[in-house]
Amino acid sequence: MVMALAGLVGWRIGAAASPAPAAVEQALPPGLNPADVLMYEDFEGSTTLADPALQDSQSEVISGIAFSGSRSLKMCAGNACKFSYRMQLPESVDRAYARYMFMVGNYEAFYDSNGDPYTGEHYKNPGLEGGDNSCKGGGSHREANCIAARTRLNVPWAGMHLEGYVAYGIEGDGAANVLDKSINVVDGQWHCLEIMVKLNTPGLQDGEAKVWVDGNETALSGLDFRKDKTWQISKYWWTYWSNDNWRGPIYIDDVVVSKSRIGCESAPEPGGSFQDVPPTHWAFSYIEALYQGGYVAGCSAEGPLYCPEDSMTRAESAVFVERGLWGGGYMPPEPSQSSFEDVAMGTWYLKWVEALYQDGFTSGCQLAPPLYCPLRVHSRAEAAVFFERMLHGADYDPPPPTTAHYQDVPVGPHAPWYSRWVYAAHTDGLVQQCEDDANRGDGLYRPLDELTRAEAACMMAFAKGLAGQ
Repeated sequence: MVMALAGLVGWRIGAAASPAPAAVEQALPPGLNPADVLMYEDFEGSTTLADPALQDSQSEVISGIAFSGSRSLKMCAGNACKFSYRMQLPESVDRAYARYMFMVGNYEAFYDSNGDPYTGEHYKNPGLEGGDNSCKGGGSHREANCIAARTRLNVPWAGMHLEGYVAYGIEGDGAANVLDKSINVVDGQWHCLEIMVKLNTPGLQDGEAKVWVDGNETALSGLDFRKDKTWQISKYWWTYWSNDNWRGPIYIDDVVVSKSRIGCESAPEPGGSFQDVPPTHWAFSYIEALYQGGYVAGCSAEGPLYCPEDSMTRAESAVFVERGLWGGGYMPPEPSQSSFEDVAMGTWYLKWVEALYQDGFTSGCQLAPPLYCPLRVHSRAEAAVFFERMLHGADYDPPPPTTAHYQDVPVGPHAPWYSRWVYAAHTDGLVQQCEDDANRGDGLYRPLDELTRAEAACMMAFAKGLAGQ
């Protein structure tokens, strides 16, 4: 599988936080006033979020899932994943807006077995900061020396978390939480989160704070942030924290800080992810669900393209199975050696094949000498094996079938090796819909035909519970 290549160059975060960055120079999303934009980051460049922002965190910039372009910032889950980095803005202001697009993990990571959203998951993420850096989280401050306006998810809601002197008079001992409870944001779709802070006139209580979730506004007014002091909003705080109940990554993209209202970008139109997979394609919904979940990135960044009718190679299937096992956006570590003689060091698929081997999903195509046959295409019979094991685990071994559903897949004592796998996949509902319109429902499985990338996407979508999205 060919990963998507970098596109636009975004604002880069270097190792030092003190110098004020130069003005934004790269192309901005439409509708923004370049004179007002203080920061724009699209995560498309090679140095995005370099040290020190991510050096001690498992969060990372990843390819293959993005609101625009091909890359986004993937925030990992749990307390150990936190990081903090204050970026100096090129201008200090009394009023600032900050907006980004975000997507919460994938559907199944945030819902229980009854389909209800998990609650109590808590996530604080980047936002605006001003003053003396003493707003370090967790509540209010008795001195009017700072303001931190971080964005927040408190499943299933989104909003803003205010820290600083302003918290007094709002929630007593705690920081103020401006939450929009009108929209459930845990559905694996891109959403828009924007905040605004207007500092008060020193000595007056005329400050404001607003949050918009997909354009829906919630506001606080009459706020006192700085008493008789004159500090301003001067930094974007790349910060992340979640409790260990958080179940899955957050992806953020197209981060903007501006002196004027930014607003929300439109989500990509259905069918817009790949130029060669229109909404009329029989596998459109399956391919789109996998792409939005970070499981696939296509076959070419030029387009971009998915190549739905191409046959799937064993190298590509290693990516499918590993991401199906560990989640969308997963990237295995680079191995120091190869377990197969035909999988050379330096090939793009080495890490995927090695991970598949170490996870017990393959022993290769030949034992002596050990070969994987990475460029050999998969058959539909073999597909039934690896998607069944994706569903049930690497050690799954289905029982012999007793009922025949396909004319070309017999059962009984002389049944071919793949018979039990095909019928196990049929029982689990992984294969019935996974052929083009002309062949579906004709009573044939075509076990020895080459597996297409469209058919593989369909089977994987059913195995991951994404087929209905």
